[in-house]
Formats: sequence, structure tokens, C-alpha cells
Amino acid sequence: MLMFSLRVVLFVSCLALASLSQAQTDQTEQPSEHEEHGAHEHGTAHLSIAIADQALEIHLDSPAANIFGFEHEAHSEADKKTLAEASAQLAAGADLFAFEPAAACKFKTAEIKTEGAEPADHDEHEAATQQTETTKPTTHQHQTETNEAHQDLQVTWLFTCEQTDALKTITPTLFSRFSGFKNLKVEWVSAKGASATQLVKDEPIQFAP
Repeated sequence: MLMFSLRVVLFVSCLALASLSQAQTDQTEQPSEHEEHGAHEHGTAHLSIAIADQALEIHLDSPAANIFGFEHEAHSEADKKTLAEASAQLAAGADLFAFEPAAACKFKTAEIKTEGAEPADHDEHEAATQQTETTKPTTHQHQTETNEAHQDLQVTWLFTCEQTDALKTITPTLFSRFSGFKNLKVEWVSAKGASATQLVKDEPIQFAP
């Protein structure tokens, strides 16, 4: 338990260093704290990777719609089935990332968290929509989006790798498994350095040589 806690602390510290490095290389953009990682944009997600000793931690921060296809509470049988199947895929972390065999990486645990309020009551939402159509037809879309609460999903996967020096790339398979992903913003940090990239399909994340 202590070792896991130390790894979490290291992971958070490494992400802070990676964010600082990125900020220093781009002085023209100064996003707010919410915009940096908290902006809720369907299709876009953030993937953070930290490698230390034999520990590998991967963290995903994504709108729930990217994975489940919806963000409302699952009432129908179809939604419940989708939720269960997608959650099972997330929990099976070994199937979501490909590593070089020489690194000998093994999946250990997955932690899944959701945050964000549920959408407004359906009747209230319908009444608000009708009022918008009558009084402000040009703002219908904005009013509808305002009444629909967002939900975010955070997943942390922990792996152990016998030979992290042999870990030259990691290939996520999120795009092929979940159709909602369009843009994946990646940050990684290890003893070799830190960097960031963006993916628009399943392709290798290249680490420093």
C-alpha cells in the first residue's frame, strides 16, 4: 500500500513537471486552470503517462460520452448494457495498450471514477426547451446544452514492467474500441525526459531514445 501511494505521489509530481515544461515552451498560450485539463469537449480526451523504476501508470481524463456514447443516467436496458460492456473494457487495461514484448509489462489494477451532475429532469428540460423556442429561437442550442449536465470519466491503470528501458513506445487502442474518441492529448514523463503529443488514431506514442 505504501509503495502504491509513493507511485501516485510520483505520478502527480511528474505530471506537474511535464505541465511546467510545456508551459515554458509555449509562452503565447496561457490557458486557465479549467481550460488546461478541465474543459469538457466531446471527442477530446487527455492521457497522462508516468514511468518510474518498474512502475507504469496511465491516466485517462475524458468526457463520458467518448466512451459510453451518452452522459445521462442509464435507465434503458440498452444503455445499461452499453455501460456494463464499456466499463468491462476499461477494467481490462491490458487490452487497451500495446507494449514491446521486451519490456515485459503486466497489468495490475484499474481505477474508474466519474464526476459531474446528472442531466436535469426530463420534464423540466422539455419545458425549458419549449420556452426557449417561443421566446428566444436563436439561442435554442445554447439553452439545450446548458440544461444538460456534463459527466467526466477518469481512469487510472497501473502496470509493472520488468524492463522499462526497453519501453520505447506505447500504443493505445482507444480509438478502435470506443468510437467517441477523435483527439487524444498525451503527456508523458520518465527518467529519459518529458514531452507531449496528440493522437487522432491508434498509433504508437514515441518516447525519448
